[in-house]
Amino acid sequence: MRVLVLNAGSSSLKLSLVDEDDSVLTDRDFEVAEGRLDETQLASAIHEMQGIEAIGHRVVHGGPRYTRSVRLDGDVIKYLVTITDLAPLHLPAALAGISAARELLPRVPGVACLDTAFHSRMPEAASTYAIPDEWRLDTTMGFTPLEGLVMATRSGTVDPGALLYLERHAGLSEPQLTEALDRRGGLMAMAGTGDMREILRRIADGDDAAELAFDVYIHRLRALIASMAAAMNGLDALVFTGGVGENAAPVRAAAADGLRFLGVEVGPTLNASLGPDNDVSAPEATVPTLVIKSRENVEVAREVRRVLAASP
Repeated sequence: MRVLVLNAGSSSLKLSLVDEDDSVLTDRDFEVAEGRLDETQLASAIHEMQGIEAIGHRVVHGGPRYTRSVRLDGDVIKYLVTITDLAPLHLPAALAGISAARELLPRVPGVACLDTAFHSRMPEAASTYAIPDEWRLDTTMGFTPLEGLVMATRSGTVDPGALLYLERHAGLSEPQLTEALDRRGGLMAMAGTGDMREILRRIADGDDAAELAFDVYIHRLRALIASMAAAMNGLDALVFTGGVGENAAPVRAAAADGLRFLGVEVGPTLNASLGPDNDVSAPEATVPTLVIKSRENVEVAREVRRVLAASP
């Protein structure tokens, strides 16, 4: 089954055509602003693709109703609209992609492939949250994607008391706090940009704000990797993936530098010179550090086939 995959993030939409053997035939990226897509550009790209038999949409949050990926229909879409507050940067973009795809390919079945479905079987102690074998043990996200790591424009974990203080003493309203935490927080708040490439360039130029943003980012990253190691009683491997993990060698080096107590150590030359799908560990490391290309599109395509094979 040839699957069109729409992977909607907070600032971009990745469009892929995945063949039945999981080979990626087409890859396109589109910018997303405030949950809005350039539908003309998207329509043109989709019309160029041949043989689409199903559509998979990466959807960050399925709320309490959907704990597994689900075939899309009117009721599912209406429900997703009601829970956009759970992921205000991601869900509007995903819904825009769903709407556009249904309009362009009305007879092609669609499936919402949910990030939250992946974590739905975590132990109760962890979810009320790191993956040894097939167990889902923990995730840095919480009730919403805001919790956890410092991100490009999202704050990551913040003491709830700080929000109460800002509400009481700075007079910030709920919409203002949401805007600050989701769109003007994180690296953007500290360095004036959410782009790690730009931050690294500014550090090389001696920018103190960029260096502070990098240090805060790394401090939080190390702490959460260590917490995952505690949840798993140690590490079998440390994997870097995604845009920063695959491409920012200084981030990998700095993160690993604080994790020697776990047996992690990267080789400076390997780390600086090798791309994805490589082991960048130093010879003395007892835990391998791997750089792995993210293949979310292939995973979504596989999930689409599973859901449609099980549906009537």
